[in-house]
Amino acid sequence: RCRFEPWTVVLYRDALFVHGRQEGVGAAGGERLLAIDRIQEAKLLRGERFQVPEDYDPEAWFDGQLGLWQDGGEPERVRLAFTETAGRSARERLWPGQVGWTDVEDGRSVLELEIPVTPEVVTWVLTWGADAEVLGPQGLRDAVRNVLEQAAARYRQEDEP
Repeated sequence: RCRFEPWTVVLYRDALFVHGRQEGVGAAGGERLLAIDRIQEAKLLRGERFQVPEDYDPEAWFDGQLGLWQDGGEPERVRLAFTETAGRSARERLWPGQVGWTDVEDGRSVLELEIPVTPEVVTWVLTWGADAEVLGPQGLRDAVRNVLEQAAARYRQEDEP
């Protein structure tokens, strides 16, 4: 149980989230983002009020990151090489932290971003499948490779589940 002051409701990937301040749950206090469909119970505290901070800017909270979740990490230079087909599709969007695009001799397009590398970035890279390759940073490349290796190992088993 905790006290939560809801400041903003956000729609992201077909789910609703509420951003605000949480108190009463140890280190998890402070500004938080909660998935609304995971809230099991809520109670209105009649007669109690809270004030949204005057300098609160919800767009600034989510600015410069790929997704919703923040881990406090500093932005890093992320470089992704896309196949020609995927590159055409990826260029149709302006990505958070986008620095620019470079065409390389092998026909691929390289996207450079300046973003914190969160688990959500790993998931986003994986959605591109074989059409994207992480060129840097090495930590992101390793994280993507580890997930792919674990997934491939499951499919190498001879028996059906």
